[in-house]
Amino acid sequence: MSKVPNFYQFKSNGSNTISHEATKQYDSWKLYLIDSYVPEDGGFSFTIRVHEIIKCTNVWGIQIGVVYSEDCAEMDGDYGANVFIGCNLKGVAYIAMTGKKIKSGASGYGENFGAGDEIKTVVHKNKDIEFFKNDVSQGIAHTLDKLPVIPFVAVSSTTTIELINITSIDDEDDE
Repeated sequence: MSKVPNFYQFKSNGSNTISHEATKQYDSWKLYLIDSYVPEDGGFSFTIRVHEIIKCTNVWGIQIGVVYSEDCAEMDGDYGANVFIGCNLKGVAYIAMTGKKIKSGASGYGENFGAGDEIKTVVHKNKDIEFFKNDVSQGIAHTLDKLPVIPFVAVSSTTTIELINITSIDDEDDE
């Protein structure tokens, strides 16, 4: 298991729910760490339920995904404009309001998601990352460059989200 830096955390207020209020008229991202420890060889999943998302000037709203642990070891959680998963913070994410995926640039992927949806992120031991919307696979988004990765949610819109679970999975047959 890898210890990761102190980002904004779901459980820091004793709750698995985060409410984020957008305060600016332009992109202003806050990143929330899902859990401090993850398996070094992948093999985990986590599920987020979106309770509320209010569209703002940012057309993405929420990113759910992972970042490479070694690439964020020196960063903190308050990034401001223009820093988000798949850009300055290296990783892979699924974008709420467009349904796109992002690694080094956004591209077509799956369905949009919003209030009432549950998004499950699966990091397979073979480094594939897959997203599910309401238990329906959106397909393999990418093959990750390396492990371990850290599960995150990035928000820019006024949003209420809940961590449903994070769990280890055994998918060694995928290798």
